[in-house]
Amino acid sequence: MRYLLFLILTVQFTHVKGQGIVRHLPYKIDTIVFEGLNVTQEDWLRTFIQCKEGAPFSPEIYERDLQNIRNINLFFSVKGEWRVSGGQVAITIKIREAKYVYPYVYVGGFKEAFQVSLGLSNIHWKGKGGTLGIWYRYYDRHSFSAFYRMPRLTNSSLGYEWAVGKYGTVEPLYFQDQVCLVNYDLFSTSSKLYRWMGLHQRVEAGLGIFHEVYTALDEHPVAILSHPIKKNKGLISLSYILDRRDYSYEMVEGNFLELSSEYVYTLEEPQFPFAAGQVTWKNYKKLGGKWNSAFRLRLSYGTNRYSPFLPYVIDGFANVRGSGNRIARGTAMALFNFELRRRVYQNRYGIVQLVTFSDLAWLRKAGDSIPSWWSAKSNYSYAGFGGRVLLQRFYHIVLRLDYSRAIHTNGGAKGGLVFGIGQFY
Repeated sequence: MRYLLFLILTVQFTHVKGQGIVRHLPYKIDTIVFEGLNVTQEDWLRTFIQCKEGAPFSPEIYERDLQNIRNINLFFSVKGEWRVSGGQVAITIKIREAKYVYPYVYVGGFKEAFQVSLGLSNIHWKGKGGTLGIWYRYYDRHSFSAFYRMPRLTNSSLGYEWAVGKYGTVEPLYFQDQVCLVNYDLFSTSSKLYRWMGLHQRVEAGLGIFHEVYTALDEHPVAILSHPIKKNKGLISLSYILDRRDYSYEMVEGNFLELSSEYVYTLEEPQFPFAAGQVTWKNYKKLGGKWNSAFRLRLSYGTNRYSPFLPYVIDGFANVRGSGNRIARGTAMALFNFELRRRVYQNRYGIVQLVTFSDLAWLRKAGDSIPSWWSAKSNYSYAGFGGRVLLQRFYHIVLRLDYSRAIHTNGGAKGGLVFGIGQFY
């Protein structure tokens, strides 16, 4: 009897931080305290955790809650502890916040192209995960945008975003007998509404209005470009997103899935509406303490008709490193990207990664059949290696440098250096 009494007293009054016997006892949560919140609103942060005062305590749910807070990607560190006293559990969650109002700078390019972006953003607007910002880009020509995004309203399953902007680039238009360069101007306003189904999945519905202007740069353009082409368009989009990625500094584990569709109606050409669908799947795995694999699959399929304004492009910035600058356009694309990343150095200022990668794409030209989509003449395959420097004191900014060589290409560059900011995916 003495030993039984001693065991009961030990369980009831011992300071507990691990997962021991508490897992099997009906202890309830007494308090949940957040430390280190200077910007973040506590009521908003609580919507990401399942632990509630008065509810039974589960170490597994507690650990999942900590990871859910890390996955918001707004904090330098998230740590916690729980203590048992008198049959009650007290939880403390310690947050180290980042700086949320900062200038945005992007510099990227390769031999044929250069891109620079500047902006100013608050990425934690009102302490509730919103983003408010302005953005300028030079990529052949000048572009700008103003945007606002509130992914999740407090105590609600809804979120929204809007953007307005003007984008200017130099685009190649592919006609049957020649390629013409044009100044492309896009004036747009768009908005989206989010409907969340739990923490990891949501549906997005969007509307957009666009005004496009194509102005020929060639001295002797095709007849259709003898005068500027102007088009007014409306866009309806619908997407489903499932995001089950867990973040721990530069290491990522889990999956991301997006199913999206869009319908575009052109006022000047009502007989030629455009519809498209896309599937994007990303998979990340931790391979030991320092290795991380990353894989991206994207299948995009649009209305298959001849047009100089084709939606999908092979490009060194977006999908195939080393291929060049917008070298081909088509009506469907299959894309496979793979990276093997390894951390080689870390201190309090940053992390250095080495990367080996491969980028493979198949582009269907307008009017071609589905079997021809997968032929050798439609394939662009590149592989290479690179490095990353992750600056932890500047909110996960990643400096990226890759060297790529062609394995097989249909008119693209033979490879080269590609640099930028941010992980490729």
